[in-house]
Amino acid sequence: RQGGITEQILLLGYTSKAHIPDLIRWDLIPGVYQMDFAQALSDYCREIGIRHPIHVKIDTGMGRIGIGWQEASQVIEAMYCLEGIELQGLYTHFSTADAADKTHTKEQIRRYQQVLAELTEKNISIPIKHMANSAGIFDVEGVHFDMVRPGIILYGLYPSAEVDRTKIDLKPVMTLKSTIVHLKTLHPGETVSYGNRFVANEDRIIGTLPIGYADGYTRMLNGLAKVWISGQLVPVVGSICMDQCMIDLTDVEAVSLYDEVELFGNNISADVLAEALGTINYEITCMVNKRVPRVFVKDGVPQTIRRDILNRQINANSDIY
Repeated sequence: RQGGITEQILLLGYTSKAHIPDLIRWDLIPGVYQMDFAQALSDYCREIGIRHPIHVKIDTGMGRIGIGWQEASQVIEAMYCLEGIELQGLYTHFSTADAADKTHTKEQIRRYQQVLAELTEKNISIPIKHMANSAGIFDVEGVHFDMVRPGIILYGLYPSAEVDRTKIDLKPVMTLKSTIVHLKTLHPGETVSYGNRFVANEDRIIGTLPIGYADGYTRMLNGLAKVWISGQLVPVVGSICMDQCMIDLTDVEAVSLYDEVELFGNNISADVLAEALGTINYEITCMVNKRVPRVFVKDGVPQTIRRDILNRQINANSDIY
């Protein structure tokens, strides 16, 4: 809200009872899956003379949060009778929509539709139904319902290697960049970073980047990472530090201070880093934390720079990064 968003905001995960006043103050819609929370929210809303919308979360096979689908219609019926809340939505979440085998996904759909049918028998109508995540949006038929919930595809990345990529053409929109802030020649026998993990066996040109694991460029990439500069890949050498890391620029022609370096983006996909770490691309994008300025670009031109760590926004024409 403080960022200027005026549309409805749905909280998909857990909200504590202690934050009920904040829900009302900021006009936020909670995902609800526990009767005691629904009762507490209803009681609070009745006291101040309002009805507040909720979306009910049911578990159809994710095994995370949500009312079990077998008992969902009975619990929802009890929530429906509470005077201080309005049942605006009903949702669930796929666990394997990004897998080639859609057997479990189809079973989740069947369970969700069964709950809807049971609610219809009880004369309970819920206006907004939703269950499609990124993979569900383009790789599962018939699950768009009233709204969808894109996640990783907002970054222009595919949910997995098993989805049908011919159905949608995605291009990465997030690039993590840095600049060379120091250059030096390393002579034979000299080392780089903590632990002396990299030892030069000949003269090497080493560049330092002002980014490290405190920014989300994890130390687990030691010995695995490469970056993109001047049209080619070069290795990250030595241990990645808290605020800095070093790259071997020996094979790059005409490198200079303040040259731009891509850590992932169009030339090095987040998928590549994810595979190296044995994780998913979503974790790679989420690891980049608030210390890193966000530069919003339109038609190749920077528009706005957001620095969350300073809690302020600056014009893209500023030289303060």
